[in-house]
Amino acid sequence: SRKADIPAGIAWSADSGRLFVCGNLSNRLFEIDVNAGKVQQTYEVGVAPFNVVLVNQKLYVSNWGGRRPGAGDLTGPAGRGMRVRVDAVRFIANEGSVTMIDLASGKQQEILTGLHASALAVSPDGRHVVCANAMSDNLSVIDTKTDAVVETIWAKPRPNDLLGASPNALAFAPDGRTLYVANGTQNAVAVIQFDPADKASKMLGMIPVGWCPGTVCFDAHRKQLCVANIKSIAEGPRPKGFNSRQFQGSISLVPLPSKAAL
Repeated sequence: SRKADIPAGIAWSADSGRLFVCGNLSNRLFEIDVNAGKVQQTYEVGVAPFNVVLVNQKLYVSNWGGRRPGAGDLTGPAGRGMRVRVDAVRFIANEGSVTMIDLASGKQQEILTGLHASALAVSPDGRHVVCANAMSDNLSVIDTKTDAVVETIWAKPRPNDLLGASPNALAFAPDGRTLYVANGTQNAVAVIQFDPADKASKMLGMIPVGWCPGTVCFDAHRKQLCVANIKSIAEGPRPKGFNSRQFQGSISLVPLPSKAAL
C-alpha cells in the first residue's frame, strides 16, 4: 500500500491478472499487476473511494465524499489534507458518487448517488450495479448500459421514517430478483424485491441480525444469509468503564424466513 494511504475495496480481473484497489486517502484507484508485484497504473477518482466492482471492461468505484471539488466549490476538510464538497448551511459533505472507468476506451464518468456511497453489488445478469448510500438510507441502481441511475430504492419501510437505516453492504440472491441489504444502524438485513426494469423495487421486510451488520453474503447451498456484525459485547467480566476493547465481531447465520415470517 502507499504510504499514508488506506487500501479499501478490491476487484480482481482473472483474465488479465490485474488487481484494482481503492486508495481511500489518496482519491485514487490503483491497478496492480500481481505477477510483477507492482502498480501499473493509477486512476483519479472521487473523494475517499471505498469499493470497486468490475463489469465486463468497466470499473465502478464508490466514493464516500462524492466528486472531487472544482474551482469555486464550497469545501471543507475531510482528513489528511483532503477537501470535500459541503453544503452552505451545515457545512458537511453533501454528495456521494460512483466513478465509472471504461478500461477499453479510457473514458471516465462521475455518477451522482446518495450520501456516503459505500458497498457496491452487481446483479447476476451484469445489467445493474447497486450502490448503498449509508447516510441517505437508500440505494442507487445504475444501468451498466447507460451508466445512469435508473432507480432509487429506500432501505427502510417508509421514506419519511427517521434517518437511521445506514445501508452499508449488499448481496444478491442467485436469481437476481432479491437483494439483501445490511442496515448497520438497525441491526437488521433488509429484504428488497429487485425490479428496476419496471421501477417497482421495494422492501419486503427486515431480518434481525447482530449489532451493526457490515457484510452480508448469500449461502445458496444452505439457503441462508451469512452476516458479519461489526460490534458485539464481549463475554466474561467487564472492566470498569466502557472502551473499544469491549467490542468484538460476530457472525449471524440466518435461514431465509418464509414470506409470512418476514
